Amino acid sequence: MKSFYTLPSGTIITARIHKSLLLHRAIVFRNNGQLLLLHNTAKEQNEWGGNIIIDTPERFFASRTLLTCKPTTLTDAEIMAKYEQLKCRKFNAITFNCEHFISLVSAGKRHSPQLLFWSVSLTVVCLLTGKKIFNQ
Repeated sequence: MKSFYTLPSGTIITARIHKSLLLHRAIVFRNNGQLLLLHNTAKEQNEWGGNIIIDTPERFFASRTLLTCKPTTLTDAEIMAKYEQLKCRKFNAITFNCEHFISLVSAGKRHSPQLLFWSVSLTVVCLLTGKKIFNQ
């Protein structure tokens, strides 16, 4: 975890949620030199009623395991400007999850590969299960 503190601002973090198949994404930024993580979660609410949370690495990784770090060219000012725009938004697994938030900050558009993966996977399972049921 020590080398984590050398990551530049704008680095996108992917972590696995403990005891889960789900991944969670956050973005690194610094406030007065302190490394922090910005992420969207259904489990907490910020002071504006939204679900975009600023966490310390210790708090963030208490329930998650680091998988990947992807650098970007985003600055602290750009990250905080997006936070200011979005801080009142509420988490929604379908329309505004952690991946949607990170892709909005980093690329300006909502995208959730995990949502697509789980949607396709569940569709395939339903089709296969339905086919088995109807062929009996």
